Amino acid sequence: MNHKDQQTLDNTATLNGTLGTETYIQMDELIKNNTNIDTLVLQEIDGSVNDAINMHTGRLIRNAKLTTVVKSNGDINSGGVDLFAAGFKREYNKGGKVGVHSWCCVKGKSAHLLSKDDAAHGAQLTFVREMLGNELGPEFYFFTLNAAPASDIHVMTQTELDKYLISK
Repeated sequence: MNHKDQQTLDNTATLNGTLGTETYIQMDELIKNNTNIDTLVLQEIDGSVNDAINMHTGRLIRNAKLTTVVKSNGDINSGGVDLFAAGFKREYNKGGKVGVHSWCCVKGKSAHLLSKDDAAHGAQLTFVREMLGNELGPEFYFFTLNAAPASDIHVMTQTELDKYLISK
């Protein structure tokens, strides 16, 4: 979907690469110009270079009521997981990797070291509440912060995926 790879088949688009402003622009154009698209396959995403823009990309996905999919060979991390969470419906295929971690830094501190009521969490908490609800959203957000430091990644287990992200 971004500059590295864009593929559209029938009603499905595929997203690969590092997420950022270009991804937002391309997602906006994709949705406006392809009203038949209802599914976004998240294939190989290492993360995002701009969390604020990435949350807006997520809102585009949700407002377009796209189903987000991680296939068995998918490997999405960090900001890619935010876009997965943005799916109006979310589908996960066993074997796919969904990696989360804390973000860094505010006043030299990783987000997991900040108090839960620190204002630095505000935008992300608003986003996860919009995507996952008022209870599950914050619970998922703080889970991701504590799952791994910003310099590492935690691949979510099936139990964690079922609890937080898999559409029932």
